[in-house]
Amino acid sequence: MSDNQTKKNSLAKIIITLIVILSILGGLIFGGVYLWGKRPWRTAVSVNGRILTAGELELRAIMLLEDAKKTQNLIVPKAREGVMLEHYRIEAARKWIIKEVLLLEAVLRGYEATPEDEHRAFTRLTRKLSARKMTVDAYFKEGALPEEIKRRDFRETLLIEKFTTAEISEKISLPTKEINDRVDKLKKAALIATKPGEKPKMRWDRKFAIDQLRSERYREDFIKMFRDLFPKSKVKSPLYPKLETLEYVSPSTVQKIKISNEDLKKLATKPIGIALQKKIMGATNKVEKVETGIKVPKAKDNGKAATSGK
Repeated sequence: MSDNQTKKNSLAKIIITLIVILSILGGLIFGGVYLWGKRPWRTAVSVNGRILTAGELELRAIMLLEDAKKTQNLIVPKAREGVMLEHYRIEAARKWIIKEVLLLEAVLRGYEATPEDEHRAFTRLTRKLSARKMTVDAYFKEGALPEEIKRRDFRETLLIEKFTTAEISEKISLPTKEINDRVDKLKKAALIATKPGEKPKMRWDRKFAIDQLRSERYREDFIKMFRDLFPKSKVKSPLYPKLETLEYVSPSTVQKIKISNEDLKKLATKPIGIALQKKIMGATNKVEKVETGIKVPKAKDNGKAATSGK
């Protein structure tokens, strides 16, 4: 073999070796960048300096998905799990932002959750869990989120409930005429939907009407308050930049109740049940919960106007 051929072979080996080394380095660099982008401790969302990590967001998304499977009988094909989980990541981030915006305002206005408040909240939770034959400790240990985070969420939600109850619920006043009008609308819908010889299946009593109206008013006032508070907070979301805008975070607005003569004619031409009443009346037979999970307190009718009952 000539010296030239030997040099060519040596050069070819060097080139091949360099290519292999560069390929390995490229793979390591690409893999490193990919893994760095997936690190669980990176910031997913921050509100006023408080951070929700990508790792915690993932756990919250899993919790929402699992809850939907249980409460809504949601069935997710394996091929769609990734898409659904991404949907719940965004939803979990949105809920967290709402919570943090309200929490800051509650603290700034001097609201505090006292030991008595916590005791009452634990008592309510205990009664609620008794139907599932579950203890409070077991509840906090259940699910994807660590117990410490679930207990923290519980305390923060309690403070937000105290804030929204004082600033929204207790300030709601319903004129008697508005209550009477709602009772009349409910009664018309119930009677039209009832077949001859049957008892009405829909509720149209005064208490139900008041609960509907209070739920709607609460939601409207809640949305208005949140829209006023959101610009005061510093929201950053490297993973979902759209969530930095009010448009993508704010709870949806409530459509006002309207029952036209055309709607009543449609009711008269087909048998309808409670589900359709919910759709037409735009309300439920239970006091509604806002996106944060905050309950809307019910009110008593004092004969003149329905207020907080104070």
